[in-house]
Formats: sequence, C-alpha cells, structure tokens
Amino acid sequence: MAEPVQKLAGDRPRVLIVEDNPADAELAVLYLAPKYAVFVADHIHAAVAMLRKMVFEAVLTDLTLPDAIELEAVIKLQAAAPEAALIVVTGLADEVIGHRAVQLGAQDYLVKGHFEGDVLDRAMRYAIERKRVEKRLAQLAHYDQLTGLANRATFRDRLQMVLERARRKNGRFTVMYVDLNDFKATNDCFGHDIGDAVLREVADRLRHAIRSYDTAARLGGDEFALLLDHQGDEITPRQLIERVLAAFATPIELGGEPLNVTASIGVATFPEAGNNEAELLKAADTAMFWAKDRPGTSCVVYDQAHAEEALPRRRSEVLLRQAFAAGEFVLQFQPVVSLRNQRVTAVEALLRWSQRDGTLVGPSSFIPNLEATGLIVDVGAWVIREACRNAAQWRRDGHDLRVAVNISARQFESEGLMDTVEAALREHGVPPGSLEVEITESLLMRDTAQTKRALRGLKELGVRISIDDFGTGYSSLAYLHRFSVDALKIDRSFVSRLEENEGAVLTSAIIRLGHNLGLEVVAEGVETSAQLQKLCNDGCDFGQGYFLGRPAFDWARSAELAAEGG
Repeated sequence: MAEPVQKLAGDRPRVLIVEDNPADAELAVLYLAPKYAVFVADHIHAAVAMLRKMVFEAVLTDLTLPDAIELEAVIKLQAAAPEAALIVVTGLADEVIGHRAVQLGAQDYLVKGHFEGDVLDRAMRYAIERKRVEKRLAQLAHYDQLTGLANRATFRDRLQMVLERARRKNGRFTVMYVDLNDFKATNDCFGHDIGDAVLREVADRLRHAIRSYDTAARLGGDEFALLLDHQGDEITPRQLIERVLAAFATPIELGGEPLNVTASIGVATFPEAGNNEAELLKAADTAMFWAKDRPGTSCVVYDQAHAEEALPRRRSEVLLRQAFAAGEFVLQFQPVVSLRNQRVTAVEALLRWSQRDGTLVGPSSFIPNLEATGLIVDVGAWVIREACRNAAQWRRDGHDLRVAVNISARQFESEGLMDTVEAALREHGVPPGSLEVEITESLLMRDTAQTKRALRGLKELGVRISIDDFGTGYSSLAYLHRFSVDALKIDRSFVSRLEENEGAVLTSAIIRLGHNLGLEVVAEGVETSAQLQKLCNDGCDFGQGYFLGRPAFDWARSAELAAEGG
C-alpha cells in the first residue's frame, strides 16, 4: 500500500521510495526528508498507481521486491512516470542488473547496504539533474526551439504511427501543409525579432486550433504541418480545416500594430490522397502550391480529379525543368533605336527555348507554363544574370548600352528579386542605370506590400523601370508618378494601327501623356517606314521592331541588317 510519509513542504521536490522493508524505507526517508517531500510505496503495483496520480521528481526503487521481476520494474515505473528520474537499488551480487537498468533508462544505481546519507543525497541530486539534461536534449531533438512545436523528424515519426494504426483499424486522418505568404518581406521590413514573434504567434494559434491528440509541427522557416487524427471523430475534417483557417482570420498584434498574416494551406486525407507517407506528404505539398495561386489565406484539398487536371502542367514542368538544367534557354536581343539620331541606345533581352532538334521556340509557347509552375522565378533570375553578363561584355567592347529585361508578376513578387538584381549587377560590374526592368500595367497596379517594396528598392538602387505594353491595362497616373517610372512602351497593337485614324490618335495621345509626365516613350512593333515616320512626327523618343532590328543573338548584326534593309 502506498503511504505518504511526509507531505509536500513548500516547493521541495517529491521523491517516491519503493521498498517493502520498513526499516530500509525508514532509513531512506531519514536521509532524504530534509530536502525532499518523501512518499513510500511497498510494491511496484502501488508505486505505479501513485505515479499516475502525482508528479514526482525522482523514484528510488528496490529491484528485489516480490513483484519487481528484475528489469520489468524499470520498464513499468518509466512508463508510469517518464519525466521522473529513476535510481535503482540492487544487491551486492546484482551489479550487472544495475548496469542493465541504467542502459534501459535509469539514471543511476546503488548497492543495498553500501551507501550512507551523503551518498544517497548526492545520487539523488545528480539523477534529477541528469534527467533534466536528458529531457532538455530530447526537447532539442524532437521539438522546434523557437515555437515549441514538434520538429520535422517528430512529425514524420508521429505520421508513421498514425498511418500504421489507420491501416489496422480502417481509419482516416489528415495531413495539412501550412506555408506563410510573403514572410521574407516581413523579416526584411520589420526585422527578424518581429519575424520570430510572428512565427511564435502562428504556432500558438495552430496549437489551439487542433486537439490535444493532434500534432502541430514547424518544418522549418515559415512552413508548418498539422497531423489531424480522425479516430472516432465527431468533428469532420472540414470543421478542422475551418478551425485552421480561422487562425489566420484576425491580424497579429505586434507592438500595438496589426499585421495581416496569410497562408497557403494544402490538405491531404488518408486514404483518398495516398496510401503511404511519401504519397500523403507529396499530395499535401502539391495542394499547398495549388493554394498559392489564390490570393490571401487559401486552402486546397488534394483530390485525384484536380491532380489529373494538373497532370499536363506537371509534365510540362518536368520538360521545362529539364530544358533549364540542360542550358536550353537562351537570350536574343532586339535593338531599341533612338528616333532622333537612329542610334541603338538599348536592347531588350528576349527569352527563347533552343530545343535539342535545333528548333527555336518563342516565349508565347512556354512562358505561361513557366508562370503556372513557378519555374519563372528561377528562369527569370537566370535572365537577369545573363543580361548583366552580356551588358558587361558590351561595355568592354566599347558599347555603353542599356539592357531591358521583362519581369513577370510572379517573379516581381517573389522574395529574392532584389537580391538577384543586386548580385547580378555586382558580379558583372554593371552600373544599375544600365539595367532596365519592364513590368506590365496590371503589375504596377497590384497594391501589395512586396510590389511596393520591389519598386522602391529598384529605384533606390538606380535601376530603370518601364511599363511594357502600355495602353492595354488600367494603370493610374498617380502610380506612374509615385513609383518614378522612367518610360512607357506603347503596345504593338496601337502601333500596327498607326495608318488608321483611330490608331494614330491613340498613339499620339499616349506619347503626349508620357511626355507630360516626364517619361520617355518607346514604340513597340515598328514594322514599316510609314509607322516609323508617323512616330517621328509625333515626337516619340524610341522605336523597337522588325523594321529597326530583329531579335538576334548578335544585337549589333541585327541593327546592321535593319539599316541595310535586311
């Protein structure tokens, strides 16, 4: 029977002595009572019951008890109180058992009849401290230190356990991937201390959105994962998803300032989305990337129909990635000519796919797929680096040319754009003013924090910004002024109608508008001498098109051919 010898006094740690010999138990109590709140149980069964009701810092147990059955006692006591330090007491002839007990997880062992009070006190202190260190090491090994959530390894372990149980019991469970949107911008704008505070708050909200037997994990950076077990559930997976979405419904208050944090969430449910760990994780990850195509906080549940619909895009992505890795993407350059003196002042870098059979594929055939798969960010970064490399070579050859590159919306709003631009300029020694970034009107009008930061960052760096295909979107004049745009490029659809009255009027109006705003104006798609003459008469600054120079790997030869009428 378990008998409390001394009640807890103050904040003294509790120690449980498991000993059936009253004299030995009384002696141990005498040694420990000055520093510990001591309880006694006279057999293993009573000790286990007591450990399940109360929290103890340490257990001192005799392994010669009738129901101890040697090392089984160690296993039972640890299972009942895994947080408690364990010291075993053995007979003189049983030191081997003491060693084996330590191997099983006990913190120390003592030989019965061969220790005094100071030895027991020291052993108890060391065992408790060793258990605390072990607990801390386990925390480091299994939990994320910033948020306190499970780490990636622990998440995978628990997923495997839930998966095995679901297979045995014909059960269901859900895996969710949660990726914070635009988190790098939060770090860049507010600093890493604020970024860490955001991660901790998100972790806390996710922890409260799920139940005690579910798992929330931080996989690294701004990526989280949830494991939702549906064994005997009265709550539907949809209701659990709604709880998680609600975690992002209200702004995070930091220093009295509200910060809107959104996330892209991918959901995969066993067995519908996959039958093993790899399939489920891949499905959740795929659904999360589908969610990224939607604005704000969004959630996509993986389903086979959606996957089959996305299969052609996936195949296209594989081909494009292989082409990119094989160096099949190339740049051609089209001259931009001053209409005042007919000199080439800049070139536009145009992406092409040089396929293995020698076919040169234009961007309209593959850019949409690059955009859809997200590969446009990596390819776009390569275009910037390659354009700067060429610009540096032209400068060494005595040609002080500006090079323009098209930046897609997805690349422009990616977190690494500024780093890519700065690194490319620095690596090749190109002045920032020699690089021009072309964006669309619709991108300019996107009222996102990342768009604003990128525009301001590029201007502060000294990079030129031009609005491509001007006249086809709905840009605000205030935006053109606010972000210090340098040039407008008249869309070729207007230039092609220059010889019609309506087209001529619209083009003239755009040229006047640009000049009134202090901007340079470039006409795209100049293909006839009549178009060129009209643009010159209207005071257009620059022209670009087949009549002035076709895209070519050698921009200088392209300009020469145009001048010769070729």
